[in-house]
Amino acid sequence: MKTILTLATLALGASFAVAQSSFTLATFKDPTNDSSRPLFYVTESTVSGFYTDGGLNLCLPSTGQTYNNLRMEMKEVTRAGSLLGGGTVRFYTPSDSNVFSVSWDKATYADSIALGGTFRAGQNVKFSGSSLKDLPPLHKGSFSFAFANGEDNKFGTTYTAAFTSSASAVPEPMTLTALAIGSLVASRRRRQKKAS
Repeated sequence: MKTILTLATLALGASFAVAQSSFTLATFKDPTNDSSRPLFYVTESTVSGFYTDGGLNLCLPSTGQTYNNLRMEMKEVTRAGSLLGGGTVRFYTPSDSNVFSVSWDKATYADSIALGGTFRAGQNVKFSGSSLKDLPPLHKGSFSFAFANGEDNKFGTTYTAAFTSSASAVPEPMTLTALAIGSLVASRRRRQKKAS
């Protein structure tokens, strides 16, 4: 019985370890080639963003889907140096108000030498939206907007950007249970074959 419990524990541990591996959740390349159509607006005290000009194609490698010509919105987030307050970036269409969104409690902003910087999540990153409906619950999320084409103007500094995000999937409890039971059955059959 001790062997069976040990094997069950190992099977659950292995299943949990597999569930912990991170994968690319969603990504898009910069939909513009120059600074004339920026996505983000950065001042000394805020960061905000929006984009409605077309060409923003969000790819979800985990589902094999691509959502074309999305719009993007990030309401104003407070900035104190490199620290950002909580916020949400939402990707949407006229018929779907939340195709994909990422929200966070705190994030960081890093200036680059003239061309841009990165905007990377730090704490309590959550993903939601209609594009995620077929995925298991997600955790350990992270995201990054790589800025490009920085331009100082009356808005502060504007940037175009590319985006990537990642997360780990949490298997449903029934999946973990089925894996553990399957491991136990396989182990028992091997022992019975050895004994006969």
